[in-house]
Amino acid sequence: MKNLIRLKFQIKLNHSSALIYRLVALSIIPIYLFSFLMKASANEIPLAARIAKVIGLELLTIRRGRQAEPATKKSVLKRHVDTLIIPGKFNSEADLRFYGKYDKNLGLVARAIRRNERPTLYYFPCTLQGNYIIEWANENFTRACELGIRVQRTSNTKINSSILDNLYPVQGLKNLFLGQASRNRFEYHCLVQANDGQGWLDVVSTGNPCEKPLQQCVTETSNNNCKAIMLDRWQTYTKELIGSIECADQKNFIVKSDGEIFSQELKKIWQQAQSQNAKYCKVYTYSVHDVYLVPQKKERLLTRIIETERGSEIEVIAGSAVIKNAKVPNGIIVTAGQRYIYADIENNRLETFNAGEVLQSAEIQDFLESTKILPIPVGNPADAQYVVANLPDGQHLFCSQPEPKDWRSGAGVCFWFRKEGNLITGSFGYPNSDVFVPCVTGIINDNFMTGEALDISWLGNGWIEIPQETGGWDEDGHLKLGQGKIVLTDQNQWGRVDWIHFAFASLDLKGFYRYREENAKEFQAPKSCSVEDNLYDFFD
Repeated sequence: MKNLIRLKFQIKLNHSSALIYRLVALSIIPIYLFSFLMKASANEIPLAARIAKVIGLELLTIRRGRQAEPATKKSVLKRHVDTLIIPGKFNSEADLRFYGKYDKNLGLVARAIRRNERPTLYYFPCTLQGNYIIEWANENFTRACELGIRVQRTSNTKINSSILDNLYPVQGLKNLFLGQASRNRFEYHCLVQANDGQGWLDVVSTGNPCEKPLQQCVTETSNNNCKAIMLDRWQTYTKELIGSIECADQKNFIVKSDGEIFSQELKKIWQQAQSQNAKYCKVYTYSVHDVYLVPQKKERLLTRIIETERGSEIEVIAGSAVIKNAKVPNGIIVTAGQRYIYADIENNRLETFNAGEVLQSAEIQDFLESTKILPIPVGNPADAQYVVANLPDGQHLFCSQPEPKDWRSGAGVCFWFRKEGNLITGSFGYPNSDVFVPCVTGIINDNFMTGEALDISWLGNGWIEIPQETGGWDEDGHLKLGQGKIVLTDQNQWGRVDWIHFAFASLDLKGFYRYREENAKEFQAPKSCSVEDNLYDFFD
């Protein structure tokens, strides 16, 4: 058996980028793949933050590790090293929306607003610096950053704003961050949790902080819905950091330390928590100037954060929030009409303001108007006008929801396929994710196909039991699979990888939307569903 097998499959990950190979490497499976494959839960970090709107000058920059690039509407942040920077001297504001598995909108919008000449920053996934309006929607499902948004003051960040403001943003950032990288080193922690409340924590300065804890969780629990629930960072130059671990049964653990040795101290109290069999833990890290903003209930929460000489002023306009800080790790409840002012541990207080007046202000009303999610009826259902069997031969793309007018390559569940007479062959799954069946092929009759399929099972995306009886693959049962059999198996450092052939597959495309031809042409369908036609680059 060869050591490396790659799946020959191309999928469009976003509207603005070229298609990339979706690699399933039997010796290297990227850990970011796992986060797409974990089932959603009430406490799970978002998988992506997208710039939904830019107001004023489009002079935004994204720093990805040590690389910097211009940011525009539709730009996406999705890695722990991704940072959005908005220079302070330019009249620029931006809206961020947050997404989860299957490109699901996670009901959180944050608008960076201009109040002074300091830069405004956003660190993926849940850290803000500067002035913002934030709204969590009133939803009963997963919302982004529900365990808290970390609010930091830009006045305490070692960034020379004149470099950002007086130079072209990308070049200025390159000069700035390359020069300061060694002095202002970041460290990252990731907390992974299983369904039963067990947790795994890792702290790293390089690489993916979620890789090791996810691997441990999957190995030790047989993939008991392992998920990364918290991901944060700090800078080692910080003189005083506080780590707070909050667990069920009121088991709490706190440490204070200099930034240079903070990671060691945080790991110590984590081991202490594990020795006491603490479950359902959360890990918060603060400087003395930071706070965490946490929704108190599953209700709409509308807040505004303004930096002033008094500190970070957090106004709750609607709903209620818990605000945690180094002085009060368990937090205080702040309700509509209350403003919490936090400068540091010794200087913080609660006061009232006219929430109704602020709600009716032009700034808040403009924000609320732009955050409305309005369905756009784009595309045409695959009805009599678009019977799949009557389509011309060639590449096609059909999805269960209308074609979106944003960065996404599709909505709902999609089928990218090639038609040759009455034979169709393609890939079926959720766009903008790694959740799909690589090959589905068969004979089309009107909008219904019957044939066979090929899928892959590996760590984090495994079939617990390969189905012999026919059952639905996707949430709505459009694709049904049965008579599965493993036809190829290999082992790698992550575990076992199986290629599964399904002798029966049926796909119902009735009611699907036909997308524009240019989108369909950017996808290359597999030749067939044989293993041989889906493998390439065999290495000894």
